[in-house]
Parts: sequence; C-alpha cells; structure tokens
Amino acid sequence: MQHVYQRRLHVALGRSRSDARPRAGARRRSVSSAPDDGGGSAATPIVLDRSDEVDDTAGSAAVEGVTDPASSGIGEGEVATFQPFGPVGDFIPGLRRPREISNSDVAPWDPKQIHTLTLDTVTPQILLSQMVLSPGWLFPKWTGRAGQLDPALYLPELITEQGVSDLYAEAPWEDLDVDPAEPLTFDPDWCSSLAKIATDFQVLARDHKQAIWETTHSFPILRARQSAEPWAASIYSGRKNRSSHAREKFRAWEDQVLDLIRRTGCCDLDILLDPAFLRFPQKSEEATWFPGREALAEGRSAPKDLKATLCDCDQASAWRNHYRTDPDTHPALKIRRLRQKFTPSDPPSK
Repeated sequence: MQHVYQRRLHVALGRSRSDARPRAGARRRSVSSAPDDGGGSAATPIVLDRSDEVDDTAGSAAVEGVTDPASSGIGEGEVATFQPFGPVGDFIPGLRRPREISNSDVAPWDPKQIHTLTLDTVTPQILLSQMVLSPGWLFPKWTGRAGQLDPALYLPELITEQGVSDLYAEAPWEDLDVDPAEPLTFDPDWCSSLAKIATDFQVLARDHKQAIWETTHSFPILRARQSAEPWAASIYSGRKNRSSHAREKFRAWEDQVLDLIRRTGCCDLDILLDPAFLRFPQKSEEATWFPGREALAEGRSAPKDLKATLCDCDQASAWRNHYRTDPDTHPALKIRRLRQKFTPSDPPSK
C-alpha cells in the first residue's frame, strides 16, 4: 500500500505542474482577493528538569503575507488560484473573520481559540503559544507539580554510559516509519497542492528522523549527572540541539502550509490533524521515556538493558512511534469530518 501511495504522489505532482502552465500568464491573486467568509464556492509526582526541552514558542515567527512562489512549493511562472475546497464560510477557523463554530465541530482544536482566530493571521507560533491544539489529543497531557523524580517509578540504573552507547549504536530511530501514511483528509490524485506538501514533509521527516524519535524516547538526565559525567552532558545537549533544529524546520513547513491555505483555499487548519503528518509533543504534553516503568507496573523482572526496555515502552503506547506501528489507533480516525474533507466533490478531469 505504501509504495502505491508514493507512486500516486509522484503522478499528482507531475500533473500539478502541467495543469498550472495554462494559467502562467494570469495575474497573481493576493490574499485580499479571496472571498469573504460569508460566501465562496465549494507517589512523589514525576517532575522533570524540563530545561532540555525546546520552547516551541520561541524562535522565528511565521511571516505574514508571503508572496515568494518558491516558499510555498509553487514554481516560478505558476499561479496559485483561490479555489476553496468548500464554502469559505465553513473554514476552520474563519478565513478572514472569526466565526462561531460548534465545539463538537472543531475538536480537538480548542474552541475558545478557534472562535477568535482567523486563517489570515494564524501562525505556527500562535498555534504553539496559545495551545490551539488541545493538549492530550496525540500525547499524554502533562500533569504534576514541582518536585523530584521518584526512582521507584522507573529504573535509573539502566541509564548508563555503556547502555546508552549500545542503544544509540543501533540507531533505533531508523526503524521509525516517517514516510506519509495514506492521507485521511485528501486524495493526492485530485489535490496536487496537498500532494506537494506531503512530499515536502516526507523529505523533512527523513532528514530529522532521529530528532522525531527522541521527542518520545528522551530519558531523564538530571543536572547533577550532566555536571558530573561528560557523556550525559553530551547526550543531553545533542538531543536538545537536534530538537531545536528540527522544530524550526517543521515550523517553516507549517508556515508554508498556512500560506498555501490563504492563497488557494485548498484546505483549512484540519490538514494538520492528518495522520500523514507527524507532530511534536507540546510542552504541556508528557512524552518522556522512563526506562523500566512498564515492567515495574506489571510486577515483572527488570529489563536487562535499555534495548529491552525500549521494546516494552513502544509496545505499551502507540504514540511512542507516532502511531506508525499501529495506525488504526490514531485519534484522527475518530473524527468523521476529516475523511476526504479536502478532496473536491467534483474533481477536475485528468
């Protein structure tokens, strides 16, 4: 199934370039040329030293009104025409004006945020800083208060220089499937623009596979240990740097997606919920790996090393591998409105 989808992506991309040529002389439409929203066509709590986590709200903010065609996957000489996937008044959130939408029709987005935001102004930074995606949807919600790690709830003795070296030598992130799953919200045969962003995402994910894996497989490294043991400080800083770089690239990709929405209307914010696209845990979500926790909870013998406990944690929670090893459990599949939402009801002829 996966190789079939990859071929469909390449076919869709080829058609998108040829279809755009007849419009090459057309005048580029600005954001203001889009229809208004009123119309349009079709124990002690486990608390970590979380300073190794990257502040997603920091860094470069999205740039509004991007006009460079290359920045959004459209080549020079090609024109983005505003052809909404459905009535503009149904966009989530509103395109140019905030709109009231039933809470049940926007889940898992935070309805309070959706009611005040517009697609004209939303940025990746806003999505993160205002937690527009409700915490706990993809990853466990962070709970607890300031305190110390409770060694009784995991096996810190497994986190040794040799154990970590042996684990990383096997590059377990290479087993993570980062290629796009079959899209839930669109058909790449009929949505060439979305097929293009899916391909861009695939390249991005492959380039940052280790950082993606580490977002759900970072074990605790306390500050005292970083100070006392150089190898621990090296692991800590290395994964922090990888995470920072990867998150910046993913924010840039999201910025291109949002710009595509504003210019073409081919989708709305729900595109970011598609299982085809991986997401990083938010700061309000808990994705830390506590080696040995599963064995302790089940009263089993302690695993002999990190490699053994890795199998335990991956089998216990589908989100550890971003639902790629158990795709039928992805939360997006429970949301009816997402199924082929952005596939035109009357697709253009090939």
